[in-house]
Amino acid sequence: IKHILTRYGVHTNEGMLALITYTKEVLHLHDLVNDVHNKFPSITTIIQNINPRHDNVILGDEVNVLYGPGYIHDTLLGNDYTISLKSFYQINPRQVEVLYTKAIELANLNKDDIVLDAYCGIGTIGLTLAKDVKKVYGIEVVEQAIEDAKENAKRNNIKNAEFICGDAGEVALEYKKQGIHFDVVIVDPPRKGCSELFLKQLIELSPERLVYISCNVATQARDMQLLTQYYDVKE
Repeated sequence: IKHILTRYGVHTNEGMLALITYTKEVLHLHDLVNDVHNKFPSITTIIQNINPRHDNVILGDEVNVLYGPGYIHDTLLGNDYTISLKSFYQINPRQVEVLYTKAIELANLNKDDIVLDAYCGIGTIGLTLAKDVKKVYGIEVVEQAIEDAKENAKRNNIKNAEFICGDAGEVALEYKKQGIHFDVVIVDPPRKGCSELFLKQLIELSPERLVYISCNVATQARDMQLLTQYYDVKE
């Protein structure tokens, strides 16, 4: 066993345990699964992820569900979400409700708005604000996250949200070619921030309002140097 990864739905009391292993065959693995399941009934799914690499990449490509459905659920601002092993989900769900509420407030949405949710993950931001706007487009490069986002839209009966797997900038520009104009863009990139190419594509999209959620203020400050040439920072 190389790493142990856990996820927990604070509102559903559902836990996920992922055992990241160097090899597929692990001695007494099923005994371990039975022991964990018996001792911790709130762990509703146990997954083996095989990663033979010797570097700093945590997850490998191969996934083997050892117990349960292979995912957990949690609720966030009234919606129910399916969370898979490789799908991004905020690690502090209680605080993220505060964060998303603030982001939606700053977006100053109205019923005619068309919104782009870039780096959308499993759709949490886009599906939260979908009731306040005309249409939401979510774009994410991780295929499993997009599958979860589509499932989450169905689970919550949200019909005005569309999710696409691909590069956020390239897909968004394709939409622009189809005559779609984004009134609001919400970006929530990883710690490395937005690529310079994406920022240039974003400027080409020219949305009226832009909300940038960051988990690394250093890369956000770097990106803002370019964006402030085109946008006034309100808050």
